[in-house]
Amino acid sequence: MKFIANLIKKIKKHNEQEYHKRMLNFILVNSIAMMWCSYILAWFGKTEIAETLSKTIVTAVIGVVIPYFVTKTIENVSKYGSRLNHTTKEQENNRDC
Repeated sequence: MKFIANLIKKIKKHNEQEYHKRMLNFILVNSIAMMWCSYILAWFGKTEIAETLSKTIVTAVIGVVIPYFVTKTIENVSKYGSRLNHTTKEQENNRDC
């Protein structure tokens, strides 16, 4: 039973990570599409609307993507910090003894 419970936890964690990646991709694709729409609006002579739209999009993307990358970087450094310092698990175990 313990094996099944651990397997379910791993699946839930994996699905949660995949959900975040999908949401980030969705946000990035939509923001790129909206940026192209602002260029099309500018081409049609609606420059004021295009400027407002592009400013809003850039602000939204920076507000979502940058904090996501920062948190993921911090998580990875804390999770895999020993690998970044070129130490192995054996070296860490020897230090603890």
